[in-house]
Amino acid sequence: MSLNEIATNPNVSIGICKNCGKYFISYKSSPEKYCRITYSENEEICKDIGIQVAYKKKQKQNPCLSLYRKTYQKKLMYAKRSENENTKHKFNNWKKLAKEKVKEFNNSVISKNELIG
Repeated sequence: MSLNEIATNPNVSIGICKNCGKYFISYKSSPEKYCRITYSENEEICKDIGIQVAYKKKQKQNPCLSLYRKTYQKKLMYAKRSENENTKHKFNNWKKLAKEKVKEFNNSVISKNELIG
């Protein structure tokens, strides 16, 4: 009976978790990639682990993304430790510009050299 309700409900889909490979039910209109099943001993769920693993894999494949992340972390720490509001304002402006540039690079609008330069 409940399997029939799942199969006939347009708001429910059955997916396969890209982290653990188990089937799960997704209640959103767009299917999720990861389940919410506890994956490890430290009570982390697949969704959290899967997103982290996918991001790290993407960083390894794309050295520009890795460079952006390192630069972002360095500038963020500098801005957090600074008491100067101008430094924090400069960081926020840089962050907006950098996000736009990374998005353009990912969409092949700009080249690697234009992103780094």
